[in-house]
Amino acid sequence: MNSSTGKLTQAEEMEVGEIAWGTYYAYISAMGGICVAMFVILINIITSVSVVFSDWWLSIWINTFYVWTTFL
Repeated sequence: MNSSTGKLTQAEEMEVGEIAWGTYYAYISAMGGICVAMFVILINIITSVSVVFSDWWLSIWINTFYVWTTFL
């Protein structure tokens, strides 16, 4: 607590403009390095592709089932 003003907090400094590359580097370093960051991105891409493929395959399977049931 600031004894002269009686406040528990103080105003933060704020910068305007682009985010510096050093900030990104600090986040990547905190994650464990570039290898870990690339692994996380790769896993996210694989997960997204897997979901899209699963939806696509399910639509084919359902349409095939629908064709066979209407044929019989």
